[in-house]
Amino acid sequence: MLSNSYSRSAAFQTVVFYNVENLFLPDSSEKRTKSHSHSGLNRWNRARYENKLYKLANVFHLIEQKHEALPVLIGFSEVQGKLPVQDLLAHSVFKGEYDVVHFESLDERGMDVALAFHTKTIEVIESQPLVYFFGDNFEGNGRADTTRDVLWVKIKWHFETVHVFVVHLPSKRENDINKAKRAHILNELKERIHQLSGSDERVLVMGDFNENPLDDLMTDFLQMGDESILFNPFGDVFRAQNYSVFHYRQGLLFDQILLSQHFLQQDKGSLHLLQAEVFRHQEIENWDKRFKGRPFRTYAGTRYLGGYSDHYPVLVKLGIKDIP
Repeated sequence: MLSNSYSRSAAFQTVVFYNVENLFLPDSSEKRTKSHSHSGLNRWNRARYENKLYKLANVFHLIEQKHEALPVLIGFSEVQGKLPVQDLLAHSVFKGEYDVVHFESLDERGMDVALAFHTKTIEVIESQPLVYFFGDNFEGNGRADTTRDVLWVKIKWHFETVHVFVVHLPSKRENDINKAKRAHILNELKERIHQLSGSDERVLVMGDFNENPLDDLMTDFLQMGDESILFNPFGDVFRAQNYSVFHYRQGLLFDQILLSQHFLQQDKGSLHLLQAEVFRHQEIENWDKRFKGRPFRTYAGTRYLGGYSDHYPVLVKLGIKDIP
């Protein structure tokens, strides 16, 4: 039986998603050469790895300071395997109270998603990677391709059963050659979620979608016919011009957390949505006035900067109530 002492300390809990920008192991040069951000570099070493872990741990310390507690669920993307997440969770801020769910994907850069969880609050019931392989004839592109898995984790959380999906959809590179792949993954995922929507089991989808909240693929993802199966609180965040990542001069909100309609019903169940935000703090912003308001990243192209990530984390705050 899980302890509820953590949840009783506050009237809310938080969920965070964080694209941590190529969290490679220090001895991963073969995989690293396939990464645009590290191309041609052989200077990623133990010291830089430990510095990045220290900085990422500090981000969660800052989240804890602002929101009075650490998140109970943390989705990650751009991690190279399970070990970097375990190394991060070994930092003192996490108090030895977190574990991680991860599966190796077929991504050519070795980049995976993972889900960390507070072991005294969350019970993992079942987990599975949803694998996507695009054959030679997909959209007539003439070559086979693999991408990051979607991670599915079924959990018990404060009297509720919740299906958590962690995604990192194919990028917008090369004139958005991957848009059809993103659409394919989202359509398959929507079918899975629709099958769950008639039950009392909740759904939470978090990740780097490589789409803004108001883009067609994302708005279509929320609906199955006339039925609204998901709610995206980051639509309003995007309208308010709050961004999690930048491309040249353009602000983007690719990082989002979506919830099933159950989370909007305060009179039903023990968890309900309170707010959504991009977590920005002056300590994790770029110190260069030319890039004011942007994340302080680890790399700029092939140039090592020593920062945190090229993305800000995003979070949702959920109200909680006890159910007899």
